Amino acid sequence: MEWTGGCLCGGVRYRASGKLLGACHCHCEKCRRHSGAVFLSALGFAEDGVVWTKGEPSRFHSSESAARLFCSKCGSTIAHHWVDIGTLWPYIGTLDDPASVAPEFHMFTEEQIPWVKLDDGLPCYAKFPPTRKGKEGGEAFPE
Repeated sequence: MEWTGGCLCGGVRYRASGKLLGACHCHCEKCRRHSGAVFLSALGFAEDGVVWTKGEPSRFHSSESAARLFCSKCGSTIAHHWVDIGTLWPYIGTLDDPASVAPEFHMFTEEQIPWVKLDDGLPCYAKFPPTRKGKEGGEAFPE
């Protein structure tokens, strides 16, 4: 399957394809601050599975191993890049058809906002979920 999406102003567009590594809701503080939302939903691919079809996002390195991608013109948050493991996680809200994928789990629930109630039946992980494969058979998430 293939997914397309982009920012609010249309200056940055992408196409994502290949093996879907997962789809999640992340409750970590960095995702909250990056998005301005109480949690962020994303779908993951090996970094070569995402192609920028118009423009290029700007990057903010939020840690040694990760970068936050955004449009420098309209400010839209676009994706999370685990640089050290080679995965890219476009945010579901940036998809042209966000209903085309449903999150499979919640992660970093140890940092979840207390008034957010999770009753969707999805698995919840205090930090990362169990191992998933990423670039060249490596991990989809850092250890």
